[in-house]
Amino acid sequence: MIKYILLSNSQRVQRAIKYTLDHFERDYNLYFKAVSSLEESDISIGPQQGCDFTLSQKFTSYLKNNDFASPINFSKTNRPIFLNVCGGEDFLFSSFYLLSGMQEWVSDKRDKWGRFPYTGSLQEEYGEAQEAWVDQFFEQIYIKLKSKVNLPAYKRSPSDIVLTHDIDHLSWPILQNSYFYFKNSLRKEGWKSLIKLPKLAENTRRNLSEIMQLEKKYNAHSVFFWLTEKGKGQHGIPNADYSIHDRYVKNIMRRIDESRSTNGLHKSSKKKSLKLEFKAHSNLCPINRYHYLLFDLPSAGKELNETIDQDYSFGFAEQMGFRNAYSRPFHPFDFENWRPFQFLEVPLHIMDTTFHSYLKLSPEEAEEKIISFLSRHQSDSCISILWHNDYLTPFKFNGWGKVYENILKFLFEKHNYRVINPSEVASTYRIYPLGPKR
Repeated sequence: MIKYILLSNSQRVQRAIKYTLDHFERDYNLYFKAVSSLEESDISIGPQQGCDFTLSQKFTSYLKNNDFASPINFSKTNRPIFLNVCGGEDFLFSSFYLLSGMQEWVSDKRDKWGRFPYTGSLQEEYGEAQEAWVDQFFEQIYIKLKSKVNLPAYKRSPSDIVLTHDIDHLSWPILQNSYFYFKNSLRKEGWKSLIKLPKLAENTRRNLSEIMQLEKKYNAHSVFFWLTEKGKGQHGIPNADYSIHDRYVKNIMRRIDESRSTNGLHKSSKKKSLKLEFKAHSNLCPINRYHYLLFDLPSAGKELNETIDQDYSFGFAEQMGFRNAYSRPFHPFDFENWRPFQFLEVPLHIMDTTFHSYLKLSPEEAEEKIISFLSRHQSDSCISILWHNDYLTPFKFNGWGKVYENILKFLFEKHNYRVINPSEVASTYRIYPLGPKR
């Protein structure tokens, strides 16, 4: 147990530090206790010179005065970090700002879908979405603590992996398949492409059994997110092209329930509550991912907090990496009520659409970037991967299914990553207990 004194009477400063230490102590298996005197403390925290952890005075004033309209200035280095009155780096407040998702509350930047974009984010400004700055700051905090308190050497653990699939389409894509067969397969592969002809007579999107079989080969499992709504919603975004009560869907959902995989809600683009969409099917676990990642944390947080246990939507559509510069599940911070949300956010880091539709990369180029990213985060992270069932079909998305299989090989044959399901996510990463029954 580490006893600390916080030399500030600001309730907001106290809550910000407590929130940051809560996540830090979970990650490093420590326990912090606030005390009221320097004599009984192991470390001191405050904006004053001489503290063991000297906080940024500017950010302290920013929090106390609720000055969210003013710009926040970070040091002119290669990463966003606050400096304190001594010119030193303030790892605690810098962690709080990034970890909590605060940049999305103080920024008015949104894309055409109403999402917080990579463009204009701190990650773009500092040229790095794939760097988990909060992890680095936590490591520096641990090193400083170790110089003050007798702590054991920190032992790293293999990273956790969460595999997910958004089920947007299940209808037979006969026209799409035929078009891309003649445009790509026949032209590029010649007579070798004839082996694919029988596939034109199949509904290649109804491939969820094959996905489960592929993952079983690597002793893996995944989360399947289902749309319960059909038709167009906000911004003209289409939803499911299938019925959640279709016989195929019912059978697959039952098989998923019987395995270590999980059925979750893929919240539609319609202006309909999460609760109503969950009611459409009783087999859905209280976990969610927004269709098109169509959510805004400040406006959606309250409903998420009242409805679900875990959300899986927090990622940049345009870039692979960390939307809050942190590599583990976390509790977003509610800046309206100045307390953590109870729901657990499991960020999205790797999505097939990012490489195919936004970055316009080939399957081979995408695989190289994904494997490089995974190699950089082999320990002390929890990486979430989204591969749509469309991207495991052989015509329009030819080659992308092989990328997914190679990712599985890299993770579970060549390395020692641990695949986990939502219940294991909760037992490993939940900090704040859930409130009344949802």
